[in-house]
Amino acid sequence: MNLIEVCLVAFLTVMSVLSVLALSIRLLTRFAPVPPENEDHGDPVMVAAVQASIQRVIPGARLIRMERRD
Repeated sequence: MNLIEVCLVAFLTVMSVLSVLALSIRLLTRFAPVPPENEDHGDPVMVAAVQASIQRVIPGARLIRMERRD
């Protein structure tokens, strides 16, 4: 085996492992979503603004937990 073949096999192996991991994460998040916490976040307008900002940057994402740092 020459160096090109070794590099190609290594690359394909890494991509295969990463693909399996990505698929398992996708299935886990689709069929076992994280339940939203029932905490009072205070201002509902702020929660809506943060959610809208998240939706604009990452379409399809949702706000799961928001913590206030004082």
